[in-house]
Amino acid sequence: MTTVETPLPSSRRVIPYPSALEWNVGMGRFGWRVDVIGRQAELDALSGLFDPDVSGVLAVRIEGEPGVGKSTLWREGVTAALTRSYEILACAPTQAEAKLSFAALADLLEPVLGAVSPELPAPQRRALDVALLRVDADEPADERAVSFAFLSALRIVACSAPVLLAIDDTQWLDGPSARVVEFALRRLDNEHVRALTSRHTGTATLDLERDLGPERVRRISLAPLSLAALHQLLARTGVWLPRRTLLRIQDATAGNVFYAQEIARVLASRDEPPAPSEPLPVPATLNELVARRVSALSADDQGALLAASALVRPTPALISAVDPKWPPGVLDGAQRAGLIEVDGDWVGFGHPLIASAVYRNALASTRRGLHRRLSEVVTDPEERARHMALGADGPDETVAAALDVAAVAAHTRGAPAAAAELSELARDSTPSGLAEQIRRRTMDAAEHHFVAGDRARARLLLDRVLPDCPSGPEAARALRLLGQVRYHDDSFPEAARLLRLALAEAATDDATRAAIDCDLAFVVLGDEGPEAAAAHARSALAAAERVVDTGLLAETLAAVTMADFLCGRGLDDEWLARALDLEDPGRRTPVHARPSLIHGMLMAWVGRPEPARVSLEALRARLIDHGEESGLPFLAFTYAFACCWRGELDRATWIAEEGMQAATTVGTDLARALGLTAKAVADAYHGHADAAVAAAGEAVELFTRTGRSIQACWPLTVLGFLYLSVDDAPAADRVLRPLTGSLAASGLAEPTAAPFLPDAVEALVALGELDLAEKLLATLQQRLDVLDRPWAMATGGRCRALVLAARGDLDGALSAIDGALRAHERLPHPVELGRTLLVHGQLLRRANRRRHAHETIEQALVIFERTGAKLWAARSRAELTRLGLRRTAGQGLTPREEEVARRAATGATNTEIAAAMYISPKTVEANLARVYRKLGIRSRAELGWHMAERSDRTDPSVNS
Repeated sequence: MTTVETPLPSSRRVIPYPSALEWNVGMGRFGWRVDVIGRQAELDALSGLFDPDVSGVLAVRIEGEPGVGKSTLWREGVTAALTRSYEILACAPTQAEAKLSFAALADLLEPVLGAVSPELPAPQRRALDVALLRVDADEPADERAVSFAFLSALRIVACSAPVLLAIDDTQWLDGPSARVVEFALRRLDNEHVRALTSRHTGTATLDLERDLGPERVRRISLAPLSLAALHQLLARTGVWLPRRTLLRIQDATAGNVFYAQEIARVLASRDEPPAPSEPLPVPATLNELVARRVSALSADDQGALLAASALVRPTPALISAVDPKWPPGVLDGAQRAGLIEVDGDWVGFGHPLIASAVYRNALASTRRGLHRRLSEVVTDPEERARHMALGADGPDETVAAALDVAAVAAHTRGAPAAAAELSELARDSTPSGLAEQIRRRTMDAAEHHFVAGDRARARLLLDRVLPDCPSGPEAARALRLLGQVRYHDDSFPEAARLLRLALAEAATDDATRAAIDCDLAFVVLGDEGPEAAAAHARSALAAAERVVDTGLLAETLAAVTMADFLCGRGLDDEWLARALDLEDPGRRTPVHARPSLIHGMLMAWVGRPEPARVSLEALRARLIDHGEESGLPFLAFTYAFACCWRGELDRATWIAEEGMQAATTVGTDLARALGLTAKAVADAYHGHADAAVAAAGEAVELFTRTGRSIQACWPLTVLGFLYLSVDDAPAADRVLRPLTGSLAASGLAEPTAAPFLPDAVEALVALGELDLAEKLLATLQQRLDVLDRPWAMATGGRCRALVLAARGDLDGALSAIDGALRAHERLPHPVELGRTLLVHGQLLRRANRRRHAHETIEQALVIFERTGAKLWAARSRAELTRLGLRRTAGQGLTPREEEVARRAATGATNTEIAAAMYISPKTVEANLARVYRKLGIRSRAELGWHMAERSDRTDPSVNS
């Protein structure tokens, strides 16, 4: 690693941020910047951003159409922060910067980097230096480390002064910088940091509500100026206009500040004010407006202005270097015309629309020549390569090679989408005779698109290049990539076919064979069963052990562990822990093959919810932080079930919604099916029956369409659970019987891999088919003498009790239910515990132990109300009504009140409770107030005593 002697690009901040009055004096009477007229309500909202009595992070987002005055109001906010001694970290990205990796991050950190860099941990400092091109590096920068470095920098700065993070025009924010900013905002807590952003209406960069919570974000939507405000604006230019003329201006400009001020400029330049009947000089388009002003400049001034519009970070020195013949002060004319602003080493356009218009109005040949000259003076590899491509008259291998270098740099900096675009530009710039280079660059682009989540584009490129690939490594690479795309998009069988072809082309390349066999282990699981998957996984592991790649070894270890588990050979905790320890978080691996996902899934299946939560939440954070939202539907599919089993139904709903949003972005059948399944299970547990039926039904259809029959069992399992929740055994049997019929053929020998079995048994008992119910019960409980599965023991004991009771053996049924309750002591699945307690209460009622039955069913009801399982709560209330006994006092809490009270009784703060339940602290306070009132208590100490007493009443060991 060597130090690069290129300084950081200069900041694009508008410095020194003068006050409104000073700005008008500095810019002149007809400067592009206008006073904030007609925006008092918006200014009041801005002032609230800096309320010193509010702790933590607050944000204001300004929205509006181009030219409506967003940047002006944004600057007012920055000025207000300066007057309050805030440290300003600001950037105003342009359209040219949108595709350059970490361009905005460099601007944000420029004022403080020298001071905070020595205080950063070494890994964070190195990652930041690589991302900002301060050092050369052979390995990619971990975007997570870059994100942590930015977070650390914010915290360091906030220790000495309040911080304003100000970003104008976030629609031009480059992707890597946006993800780093979002990462930091999500993790800030009590630091005095404020965020101020602006964006065009309809754009969605930076989801502040998701990152901070809606209660901490204020949105200011700028409407066009009113007629009165337009009058004030034009009056400031010294122009008086009759009302009808003002109405014409308002109609022509739709109240747009930018256009209205330009009309005022033209009118004010005349010797006499216009007559009331005189046509106004309203340009038809912005291009015409700008062209008129540019045409008044000298040829050199026009050339320098065009160069400024094409550069990412224009500076006077850089512009002067474009053409040595330009005289000193070549920018003065454009500045006098109000088109640009020059402040020391910074050059900026008065409005982003001006830069766009200047560039569009130039001849294509003029632009190409300019880009060729710019490629010789800029130093950023990405920007240089783009200028070379835009300046080329045709394919050029030199240009293509430079674009290759830029793509590698973008990948190294953690920006796969930018790398994909650069690789495609490299391919398009390659002369037609260089077929091998064209194929390689096409596959590079496809791989980058796949990592970035644009699988449709990846598939299109691979379909084009595959017929031309010669046998061997090239064909193996293309076939494997296409197989991965088809696996994620629409077809397991086609994915398996492509991967087998790739395996044949890989010959003796162990690394490639290991990766392909690992892919096949997941693909063949549905059609050929777990033994076939285990065979591929073990072949992958053997090959991985012959190469030096710990990340690949971790993935093959996890695949073998999962396949052996499904085959009924038990869970190898040692291998799973080793896979998790060796996992490379920065490795570009499909989410379903990541050791952390497999670990979380298996931990949830065997009844260890806390390790499952830790792994799945860490993986979720990595996916979001690295911009891999395409993996969120698969994660949500697993995570939502785990949350429901833990009784965290609100969190399950939140995770499912996130998965559905990501699935909509990804746009594939598989992503939607996964997201819908997550939604279905959350809705079913909550008791939203119609929504759950609709989501599960569509998920089954999509899984079937893509050849994923093994995954279709999960939404069908949800439907069976839902129908039993409303005591509709015939409907439950209709959806679950086909699953039980195909179980033997599936090869699954692990009882927890067939989550539908207990519900299938319960439905059959209700229908009187006891022999078939006992046969399924034996399948559920097989090998429990070898496999320690609390879930199968608990649900199997409940099912055994139902069968025995149906055959008239009530004593045997009560003995079986006691065994089930003992198994539940090792199984933190509250809803399943509630169901077992409900059955226990029903059996006690049949044994004429009515008081004990009432207490037991009441315990079940408390669990269902606390978790939010509304349908099961309704069944419990119906059973209590049949008993005819009154409920004990103090049970009138709603499920949310119960949960808030339970957490508060453990000593959690309101903020901690709010974060855990995904509600606001104010909502926590309101719920606690109601709890105190209902329970007749006044303090948390009393609450702790009361909740402990309630816990005793719901503990089976206390009431048995």
